[in-house]
Amino acid sequence: RPCLICNLPIKECHLGIDCCRACSVFYKRICASNRPPVVCKRGDGTCRDKDTFTSCRKCRFVRFTEVLAGALPTDVLVNSLIARDDTVGNEMSLIADRRSKSALVLFSFLVEKPLSSTETPILDRIRWNYSLMCHTRKSGEIATKPINCHLKQGDFDGSNIQFHPATYSAVVPNMRLFTSTLFDFGRLTFPDFMQLSEEDRV
Repeated sequence: RPCLICNLPIKECHLGIDCCRACSVFYKRICASNRPPVVCKRGDGTCRDKDTFTSCRKCRFVRFTEVLAGALPTDVLVNSLIARDDTVGNEMSLIADRRSKSALVLFSFLVEKPLSSTETPILDRIRWNYSLMCHTRKSGEIATKPINCHLKQGDFDGSNIQFHPATYSAVVPNMRLFTSTLFDFGRLTFPDFMQLSEEDRV
């Protein structure tokens, strides 16, 4: 399939859209420098109309922004990647700090119990270890989402859950998290689980 930015053939995707690595690196460098290009080579913003593989930095950046905006929820502004507003950044830092502290308390509370002990009733082991698995998955999946998807407090504390388009680059790491935590759940909850062969566990 073609890269949506430069039209070159690709076999992978980056930043959640079908684009080549070169275009994704170009876009991330522009965002990191906080200096979007302002001058079009042709002067009228039509460089891509003449040649999709254009060297015009402004037209290339504008095209990437348009494609990325179409792949994100309507309430997520692509400009947040460029503007890097200090106020939003400070609020996000405070929210993340409160979230990390509450997560540490919850995690410590969960692992205080003898979760894998056979003396613990089976229903208690299932309840505690399932809660731990869900908390671990949630923390991991939040970490894999782009930072521009976490602009509201509700996105962190779970009071305002938003669904984002599933992409190959996002699903793969999330499935790895799910598989890893699922094996830990089986190991901690059912002592006999680890005595099974690897084929049977899978």
